[in-house]
Amino acid sequence: MSTVQRQPFLLVVDDSPEICLIVQHLARRAGQEVDCCGDVPSAWARLGKRQPDLLVLDLNLPGEDGLVLCRRVRSADMARLKIALFSHWDRSADIAAGLTAGANYVLSKELLCRPEDWQNRVDDLLKDADSRAVKLSLSLKEARLADVSAAKCAAAINQALRQAVLRSLDHEVMQVLFARAAARVGWELREDWLLPDGRSVRPERLGADQAENILGFALALKEEIWCVVGTAGSAAFAVTLAAGLPPLAEILGQP
Repeated sequence: MSTVQRQPFLLVVDDSPEICLIVQHLARRAGQEVDCCGDVPSAWARLGKRQPDLLVLDLNLPGEDGLVLCRRVRSADMARLKIALFSHWDRSADIAAGLTAGANYVLSKELLCRPEDWQNRVDDLLKDADSRAVKLSLSLKEARLADVSAAKCAAAINQALRQAVLRSLDHEVMQVLFARAAARVGWELREDWLLPDGRSVRPERLGADQAENILGFALALKEEIWCVVGTAGSAAFAVTLAAGLPPLAEILGQP
């Protein structure tokens, strides 16, 4: 006997009725269910009745802004709820603030004009992305780490960050991504880890840690990039990263 597969449920919090209609149209085509709320109080009430598979959250709302809802979710019994910031790339301050407040991902509003790209991104966010990072960290235990140094790792990271697809990540956003990646490996990131451009790591800040942790930081940064710009960005970063650090080529499956 066949079973009916449950439709993924998205809760969109945005005060534009037009945008909500577009999202609902795209969701119907993809077999997804969408509910829309225009402000924080109505969204909070909706979350109390049913938790979505993905909360798509605009920060610029009437009354309380989306940061209030993001922090409230993270302090409640919904700490594992996936939150995607629903924003434009020219609002880097909003993106940085939302990621700092506990949002998991960025879902660009520009993708609404590209339905196939929109659906690919939403499908990726609905999947359990956390399992990828766990598998990579386990692979580090068997990697050949003898040739890994802080200088090599910093050079590889800095080269990888120069990829054109990552140009939308400005100084403010990169600071947050570096901090989140460092937190994944238990480091406390200070501002002086970064060079003045905000997109390059200082090699000496990696020098006190073992090679496994250094590579773990590089992999964590790759995952944070995926959370913000998606597969295209993380893939471009990974290819260049693996070229500069051969042990990662084995883990990432790069030629």
